[in-house]
Amino acid sequence: MSNAEFVAALSQERNRGFNTAVGTAEVSDRNTIPACVHGAQSVTDGQTVRLRLLEPMAVAGRTIPRNAVVVGTGKIQGERLDIEVTSLEYDGTIIPVELGGL
Repeated sequence: MSNAEFVAALSQERNRGFNTAVGTAEVSDRNTIPACVHGAQSVTDGQTVRLRLLEPMAVAGRTIPRNAVVVGTGKIQGERLDIEVTSLEYDGTIIPVELGGL
């Protein structure tokens, strides 16, 4: 191979599969998490409320699967029940979150 051929081959566009630590992530425009009350529960102010996810949820680089149970604290305000979730436990890991107004 001559020098000209070598330089011509080296000058061509190529992809050698370089990977970065950052990667890519999908961002959703949604600000809601579909969930339903898990089973029959009687709740008083300050008690825990079990919710079941209706769709997978992405948090802290992990995907919490559909039907996973999430636990929050219920606060009764007039005729409404406000549920606040401050952490999720999944796969042996506790993930801090700030989910309110559920």
